[in-house]
Amino acid sequence: MNLISVCLMILMTSVTGTAIFGIWKLMSVILDRQGRVREVRICLIVTIIFFLVPVAFFYMAWVTGLFSESMDGILFRRTPFFVWSSRIFSVVWCIGFFCEISNYIRNWRILNGIKKRSKEAGNKIERIEYKVEERLRIRRRIPVYLSEEQEVPVIGGFWRSVILLPDKVYREEELEMILEHELWHYKQRDLLLKKLCGWIVRVEWFNPLTRYLFSEVDRWGDALCDVHICFEGEKRWSRKKYFNTVINNCSRGKVDFCSGMRLQSDLEDVRERIDRMGRYKSKLAKKRFNILLTAIFILMSSVTAMAAGRGIESIYDEVYDATEKRITEPLQPQQQLEEFERLPGDDVTIIRSDENMGARTSNTFSWTLSPKTLKETGQFYASKGSSVTISVTPDPMSAKTGIGLDQPYGYLRGVSGTGAYNHTFAINESGYYRAYAENLSGNTITVGVTVVR
Repeated sequence: MNLISVCLMILMTSVTGTAIFGIWKLMSVILDRQGRVREVRICLIVTIIFFLVPVAFFYMAWVTGLFSESMDGILFRRTPFFVWSSRIFSVVWCIGFFCEISNYIRNWRILNGIKKRSKEAGNKIERIEYKVEERLRIRRRIPVYLSEEQEVPVIGGFWRSVILLPDKVYREEELEMILEHELWHYKQRDLLLKKLCGWIVRVEWFNPLTRYLFSEVDRWGDALCDVHICFEGEKRWSRKKYFNTVINNCSRGKVDFCSGMRLQSDLEDVRERIDRMGRYKSKLAKKRFNILLTAIFILMSSVTAMAAGRGIESIYDEVYDATEKRITEPLQPQQQLEEFERLPGDDVTIIRSDENMGARTSNTFSWTLSPKTLKETGQFYASKGSSVTISVTPDPMSAKTGIGLDQPYGYLRGVSGTGAYNHTFAINESGYYRAYAENLSGNTITVGVTVVR
C-alpha cells in the first residue's frame, strides 16, 4: 500500500458509509412510524460499523490484487496527478485531523475540570445509585458528582465513566428515575458508540454527515432508554411520571458535552420521545424479526458498498486515462532508450514473484525497491514475433530505473531511464519470460509498473 491507497481507503469508507447512512435514515423513518425502536438502533450500529471498516476498499483491493501486488484492474495505479493529489489531500487531512484531536483534548480537559470543581454526591444519592446498579446488574461502580455548572444530568467518560448531576435538591423517586436512565446508557454501550463515532468524526472530518451520525446515537440511545424504563424491566413508573421528570430536567440552551449521554436537551426532543413511546408496541420487539431485519440491512449495505466501490473505480479509470496520456506522450520522444543484454550480477538483489500472470492482458504492479534491487513478475509465455510493452512510473520522478525482460536463456534484456517512460520489446524466441523493474538510484523508491503483452 502507498499514500494513494491510504487516501482512497479514507475517501471510499466515507462515501460508502454515507450511502449506507442514507439507506438507514430512510428505514428509520418507516420503522419509527411502526414503533420499532430497537430495530432502528440495531441497524444504526451496523451503519457505524460501515463508517469504521473500509469494506468497499478491501473488496476492490482484493479484486484488483492490491495486497498481492498484481493488479488486473486500473484502480490504485499511479500517475503524477494521483501522486500530487494524494499528497495535497494528506496534508489537508492531517490539518483537519489534528484540529479535531485538539478539540477532543479540549473537551476532555473541560470534563476533568468539571469533575474537579464538583463535589461528591453523598451517601443518600450513592445509596440510590447502588440500588439501581444492583437492579440493572451493573457490577462496576460509577461515581456520582454534583456540579453547579451542569444544567442537565449526564453520564460521560469511557474508561472512567462518571455521572454529573446539577447541584440541586432531588426527590428520591425523581433521582432514581434519572440515575436509571443514565445507567441504562452505560449498560447498553451508548458511551462506546459515542466513542467510536467520535473517532469517525476525527478521521472523516471532511464529511458533515459524520456529525449527524453522532447526534443520531444520542437520539436512539435515549429512545432505547425510554423503552427500557416505560415498557421493560419492573415498570416502576408510568410514562407520564417519567417524562415529567425528563421535562423538569431539560436544558434551556444548547448542550454540548463531549461524548457523554445526557438526560435531554430541549422540549422539542422530549415531545418527539413521548410520541415515539406512544407508538411503541412491546409485542413487536421479536428476536427473530430483529435478526432477519439486521441480515437484510447488512446485505443491502454490502451490495451498496460494492456498487460504490465499482463506481469509484470507474471514475478512477477515467481520470487515470486522461492523466496518463498527459504524462506519457511528451516523455516518449525525450528519452532515447537503447536496449542492452547482460547477465545478472552479484551486486544486484533479485526478487522473483511466483504469481500467475494469467492470460495475455495488462498487468499492473506497485513495488517498493531498495537500492540495487531488481524485482520480477511471475512467468508468462511469449511466442516469437509478439511484443511486450513495459511502462514504469517512479516516485520520486527524478529516480533512475531500469525495466526489461528476464529471457529464457538467462540473460536480462532491458533499457534504463529517468522518470516515467515505456519501451516495447520484440520477442525473438518463444519461451517463458519475466518482466522486471530495477532501482538504479541510491535511495529506496516506489515504482508503478505496467506489463502489456
